[in-house]
Amino acid sequence: MSGFESKDLTKAIETRKPGPFYLSDLCGADRDDMQIADRVKACNVFLRHVGEGRYPMAEDTGQKDKHGHICVRRA
Repeated sequence: MSGFESKDLTKAIETRKPGPFYLSDLCGADRDDMQIADRVKACNVFLRHVGEGRYPMAEDTGQKDKHGHICVRRA
């Protein structure tokens, strides 16, 4: 993934408390420095990886709001 590594996302998910989150919560400033097209691509890749089970502690809720797709950190 451009701008951040899968291992960094895994660590960020593992250190979060259970509950909802956005990809931007995990990426912080790295995501803010990306162009919009790259942010959309990164989000799509992340959601695909969540669906494939690469991040077993994360689940896509299938919901989206003005901040983006909502995922949940499982306990």
